[in-house]
Amino acid sequence: MSFFNRHDEASYVYPTDPVRTYRAVVAAVNSMTKFKLTGTNDRQLSCLFTTGWSAFTWGDRLTATVAPNPNGSGCVVRITADPRANGSLYQARQQKKEINMFFKGLSEQLSVPAPAPVFS
Repeated sequence: MSFFNRHDEASYVYPTDPVRTYRAVVAAVNSMTKFKLTGTNDRQLSCLFTTGWSAFTWGDRLTATVAPNPNGSGCVVRITADPRANGSLYQARQQKKEINMFFKGLSEQLSVPAPAPVFS
């Protein structure tokens, strides 16, 4: 098994104002049992949360940030996922699933269609 540090990132533009979206981010994280909210920053509209460890990973640290959309109305939600310890290919797949789960939960909170996140 190959070990490495894996960093995943995704973003999506929501047609809602940043403050409402930030509140929905926090509510979405709190509503999902997979995630544990570890910190919020109301000024920077960001929150930190983690996933638990499993038989194959030590879990992940995730950060979600909401910012005004520089290209028009709405806002950009960006999420990053970093492993708590050196990861594996399995963990890389898990990070993508966690990011998709986050965006699906956020879309449900905002009552908008779920996006297909773009990974960078």
